[in-house]
Amino acid sequence: MTASKLSAVLVGAVVAAHAAPGPPVIDPALRPLTVGVMLKFEQKPPSGFVKRLGTAVREIFRPSGLDVRLEVFDNNLRPKEYNRAVVVEMRGACPMVPPDLGPSNQPDRATLGFTRIQEGEVIPFSMVDCEQLVRIVQGVRAQTPNRLFLYTAYWNAMGRVMAHELMHMLLRTADHRETDCLRSPVRAGDLQFSARLNPAEIAALRQIGDPRVSAAASRDKAEAKGNTGPSRRGRGEQFVFSTFVAGDDSGPR
Repeated sequence: MTASKLSAVLVGAVVAAHAAPGPPVIDPALRPLTVGVMLKFEQKPPSGFVKRLGTAVREIFRPSGLDVRLEVFDNNLRPKEYNRAVVVEMRGACPMVPPDLGPSNQPDRATLGFTRIQEGEVIPFSMVDCEQLVRIVQGVRAQTPNRLFLYTAYWNAMGRVMAHELMHMLLRTADHRETDCLRSPVRAGDLQFSARLNPAEIAALRQIGDPRVSAAASRDKAEAKGNTGPSRRGRGEQFVFSTFVAGDDSGPR
């Protein structure tokens, strides 16, 4: 290669390097708030369970702009850094798909999850009962000939209960309302649909990044670290429950 050609190639490379766009620089203030959901499983989940659960939860919270990330809690590993951190204990066996047992008895009432309250304040620790979820979905499945309904209803229920407990923890509220994500009890008709946030809930979730609530975020991180053991009722402690009641009246949508 002649000197003139080599010079042209080098000039072209320099021009291309300057022209190539680099990774965008994002103002930290514009980045979505990250919510770390530390999952503590009573029994090891099947491969793909956490990913599928994450998909269901993120789809519900997408309109809020929150970046919800699920992570399996490990005592030997330091959790990643998040703007808000909560702990969810997954009780019992959590299958990818519940076994189809055919006709079965549906419980009239079941506790699907709860969030802790200490000294009148909601803290970032919840429990989701996988075995009760499986039972109520199997009972609902017995009422329909559609075998695919079992899978759909199970993941609708799992996403709905997870979203319900996250709403309690992120908004630090013990209130229940007639909305998809804060309704309790859940009824059979609710399991036909994925939960949706309403406009007021979206607005409230977007406010958790306000500097005025940074103290709550700091408390969440500290309390999440201190509430990683099995859930046992402590002194002055209460729970707000997410329940299921048999019936088809799913309330207003």
